[in-house]
Amino acid sequence: MRIDPHAWLLTAPLTVTLVRLYFLPAESFAKRCWRQVTEAETVGWERLVGRSLRADQFAMRKAVFCIMLLALLLSSAASFAVFIGLLPGR
Repeated sequence: MRIDPHAWLLTAPLTVTLVRLYFLPAESFAKRCWRQVTEAETVGWERLVGRSLRADQFAMRKAVFCIMLLALLLSSAASFAVFIGLLPGR
């Protein structure tokens, strides 16, 4: 697997933006858009699982947020490690 040593320049700001989005007030435009995205994600998971997840929608939104945050954090850390020479790169 090859890790781009400069990807952290994009993934780190995306991570910060995602965390800032989490702390926005519920009535903000960005937060409403995020809620619609997670609701669409819930529909996708409902089709895969074959049962309704509407009762678990709050938990599903948290899970989607945590998965995205973890992915961005890990990719930023790996890219930065290649950038400074701790991991082999290209």
